[in-house]
Amino acid sequence: MSFKAVQNKIEGEGYSPKAAGAILANKTRNASPAAKKANPNLKKVLPAKAKKKPASGAAWTGIANQMLNTKC
Repeated sequence: MSFKAVQNKIEGEGYSPKAAGAILANKTRNASPAAKKANPNLKKVLPAKAKKKPASGAAWTGIANQMLNTKC
């Protein structure tokens, strides 16, 4: 079964096309080694992109300290 066919099947369960693609990609990345051996196309799915982390509190504390220490 092709990736597009599986994605359409997931969409049929009520998910949006984008969500269905994300679900399929996640399940494909987490497939067992035996499944990847049986279907080498599973290895073609790229790893997920790292999410950007929000600015740390330390950076904001440093900016606040600079503002408090400056003379007006």
